[in-house]
Amino acid sequence: MQTTRLLTVAVLALALLLALAPAAPSPFPEDATSGTYAVDGGHSTAWFGVLHLGVANFYGRFNTISGEFVLDTEDVTQSSVKIQIDPMSVDTQSSGRDEHIRSADFLDVENFPLMGFQSTGVEAGEDGSLRVTGHLTLHGERRELAFDAVIVGAGDSPWGDHRCGLEARFTVKRSEFGMEAMLDKLGDEVHFTVSLEGILQKG
Repeated sequence: MQTTRLLTVAVLALALLLALAPAAPSPFPEDATSGTYAVDGGHSTAWFGVLHLGVANFYGRFNTISGEFVLDTEDVTQSSVKIQIDPMSVDTQSSGRDEHIRSADFLDVENFPLMGFQSTGVEAGEDGSLRVTGHLTLHGERRELAFDAVIVGAGDSPWGDHRCGLEARFTVKRSEFGMEAMLDKLGDEVHFTVSLEGILQKG
């Protein structure tokens, strides 16, 4: 009988603690609207960074990015992300270096003219982020990738549309995608920051 009472008290105490525990923050800001957002390529960015000669991080970007993301504020698992990046648009502020990156040593854009990401699942993170899983296609290789993304903000624009911003950071090893040139000079790990501004589609 005493054991039963103790178990009952323990269960009640646990239930009380769970009831009093603060709810996990929502990944969606108050102004976020459910729907499909087309990526605004003119206000979206895909940066990358790599260690050069073991002494400094070097950064570049891709200038052409497109795609869409879907937000479901009622059921986050129905959200999704799909983006495409044109590797020809690589920009490191040096035309000669850009051509080398486009060559067979690295991106080999002649044979692999597209890189991108397609999500297979989205969940709410514990810190108000979105946990995104899916497949990254790069240099003709398709690999699983998981990363945290945050919704930066949402609201109506001066042009009469509704917009939302999504940003993610992740790291890949280029050698796992078949790019092994100059590993003695350039780091294997490539750090990406992808910032998307999307326009809510009507209908």
